[in-house]
This record gives sequence, structure tokens and C-alpha cells, in this order.
Amino acid sequence: VGSSERTDCSNVAVRVALTEPAAHLYAQGGYDACVEDADGAFSCWGAHGYRIGTAPTPDRLRPEPAPTFDGAQSFANAFIMTCWLDADGAPWCIGDNGVGELGQGDFALYVTPVRPRLEDPTAPALEGLVEIATSTTFGGTACARTSEQLYCWGQNDLGQIGDPAPHTICVSGIDEFDCTPWVTPIAFERTADIARLSLGSQHTCALLTDATVWCWGQNRNGELALGSPGMQDVAARRAPVEVTNLTDIAQIELGARHSCARRNDGTVWCWGSNDFGQLGDGVLDHPEPSCMNGSSLVDCTSVPVQVAGIDDAVDLDVGRHHSCVIRSDATVWCWGINDYYEVAPGTRDSVFTPTQVTSL
Repeated sequence: VGSSERTDCSNVAVRVALTEPAAHLYAQGGYDACVEDADGAFSCWGAHGYRIGTAPTPDRLRPEPAPTFDGAQSFANAFIMTCWLDADGAPWCIGDNGVGELGQGDFALYVTPVRPRLEDPTAPALEGLVEIATSTTFGGTACARTSEQLYCWGQNDLGQIGDPAPHTICVSGIDEFDCTPWVTPIAFERTADIARLSLGSQHTCALLTDATVWCWGQNRNGELALGSPGMQDVAARRAPVEVTNLTDIAQIELGARHSCARRNDGTVWCWGSNDFGQLGDGVLDHPEPSCMNGSSLVDCTSVPVQVAGIDDAVDLDVGRHHSCVIRSDATVWCWGINDYYEVAPGTRDSVFTPTQVTSL
């Protein structure tokens, strides 16, 4: 049961009806998921419509071919849009565009793929990109990079594109905020050292090749890990800043209001909001002052805390309000919100320490 509706869900893992073995899984879309096989062919399931380049049709209850994405060199499916790179490293996006997240200079929805572009009409079309990433929760931001230049576009109400200059005014309901419907070059002196980009709902991080992390954007729940013991930091950053609290990082993943990182030693560290147990350390009341989530005070910390009992993680992923790791013995352990049994069977209460998913 959701807020006011009943919805189908499962408290155990069910096998997806794939026709070919999956080589890569892309499940950050929220309403849909996609897999890529060894030949680069894509199949998707879940919410249907403009995200795979067709007119809206009923939801897909099993994987269906998504040839629009075949051969993608980098792929990111968000809640309301999808972006990818073709064989030439050219960016393509499709879907909702209410805050300029398709990079077209307008705010129209597109049901066929479009190429994000720079505002200067004389500038050459973007290509040679090596990565593209989108907000993985309800945000509307995208970023991409070449080996030398970082670009971002879309929603920028809390600085998540990393360019502090004012851009265009977007309106949502009665709220007005900064956004840009054009691909915007970002002044980041260490772009050449980026190993991977990760976007949350309204914050962005870059993992560098030296295992350090730089972040920018929303920080009202401490999502950027910029605090120190006894000193909370919840101020947004509108340009990239180094996160000195994080070292020797192998992987970083961002949720809606929390973030987690896997270190090279196999430990996992999380920070930000903890109203649903997102931090995984079993603590319900961290020593820092509470943070605001809308009109409510919630537990949070702007200093990374170690996830309890995990010292052999080999992979990490973060959802909107929950997180999971694969451990060295190939078992899966999760923690956080459990409204739809995202984390554990039985009770639908939030889980504050890692719990093994025994059906996997």
C-alpha cells in the first residue's frame, strides 16, 4: 500500500524473464529497468512510453527489445528521462524536459531521441564524450564529459550542475528556480582525472582516479559529507569542492538525500539523511543537529559513518532511500526504507543495519 493506493509488490526476489543473459543492468530509472546483452542489445521493462522512443503504451510486464538504445557506450535511465552515448560518443536523450534536462534550449517533452547541444549555434555538435549520467531519483539534471571537459544541464535550484552563474528561470507549481536548457561547460580543473560521475536527486559527485571525491549541489541533509565531528555543514555548494572526509574510495553512489561510498578495503560509509535508516550504522540519533526534510526534522549527519558489519563489499548501489551491497561471498545485503519490501521480507518497517536478501 502506497500513500493512498494499493500496488503490486514482492517481498522476495523474482527472476526477470530475459531471453538472453544480461551483461549489464541499469535499474536506476525507478519506474523502469533495462539490461544490455553481450552484443550491446537492450531490453527494458516497467513504465512504457517516450523513454524508449515510442508513443505511450501500457506498462511492460516483461522485458521487451529497446533498439533505440542498442550499442550505447554509456547509458543512464532516470525517473523521467533517459540519456546515452552512441558509438561516436555523441549524447542523446529522450523524455521529460520540464527543467531543460534534455539540453534542447526549450522545455518541451520529446518522444523521439534528441541531441543535447550548446547554446552557441556556431559550436560543433558534441561528440567524443566518454560518460553521461542523469539524476537517479526525482531530479532533472544531466552531466556528461569528454576526457578534458565536464558539461551539465537542467535543474540547478541547489547548484547541482556545478556552475554558480545564474541561468534561466524555471517554474514548478509556485516555485521559481535556476535551471539551464542548454549544455553548459563546467569549470572543474580536475576533469581529466574523473573516473566516474554520480548524480543524486539534487547533488552530484565525481570520483577521481586518485580515489578522492569532489561534490556539489544540495547539502541540506549533509549529502556532501563536508562536516566535521561536532560541526555540521548543510550549506549547498554551487561549484565542485573536494570532500576531504573521503579517501581511498573505489565507488560512490548517491540517493535522494543520502550518499554512500565503498572504500578499497571493502568497508562502506554513508552520510546525509537517516530518517529511513539510509546510513546503515544502526544509530537512530546521530550527534549532529537534526536536518529539515520539508517541514519535518530528521536524523542526519554530514560526516561519513561506517555501515555496520560490512568489510568485504565488492559492489554498491543506492536507491532513493535504501542501499545494497554485494559482498565477497556473492551475497546481497541491504538497508534503509522498506515500504515496498525493497530491503527485507516480513515487516515493512525501515531497516537500520544491513540485512541479507536471502532470496538471492
